[in-house]
Amino acid sequence: DWNGIQIIDTPGLFTDRKDHDEITYETLNKADLLVFCLTYMLFDSVTVENFKKLAYEKGYRWKMMLVINKMSDEAGEEAQKITNYRKSLTEAIKPHNLDEFPVCFIDAKDYCEGVDEDEEFLIEISRFQTFIDALNNFVEKRAALAKFDTPVRIALSLVDEAQLKLT
Repeated sequence: DWNGIQIIDTPGLFTDRKDHDEITYETLNKADLLVFCLTYMLFDSVTVENFKKLAYEKGYRWKMMLVINKMSDEAGEEAQKITNYRKSLTEAIKPHNLDEFPVCFIDAKDYCEGVDEDEEFLIEISRFQTFIDALNNFVEKRAALAKFDTPVRIALSLVDEAQLKLT
């Protein structure tokens, strides 16, 4: 639970287990908001197509947030890495605009280790507070509308299922 909402970490997509895809898509279809997570390796051809499908074909763009994790796994100055990542992300989702999504760059492992070891430096370099702030802002701005959108989408999918069964 997070500030009145439930956060669910799905098993992800395109793993060796097809049941993971089914679980994830079923959860996404019922979700009010989506936090799409990538590593510092960013999009490959499969994940970018899936991201675009969710954002634009399914119409979830306005209820999606993008998080880039494992920032400490790649060497380099952080501000420059973020600038380069933003350029790569922008190129990957063309002709669409990256500014349509809240984007965060974090290292969850650094954060967890910082909390476990009471190490303020790790907590700070994890940039996890930027994620918390962005998530709170994202929920504040978009959750109310999403609470109406999700039930309508679920009802429409049930109507579609019923039509298929009738035909």
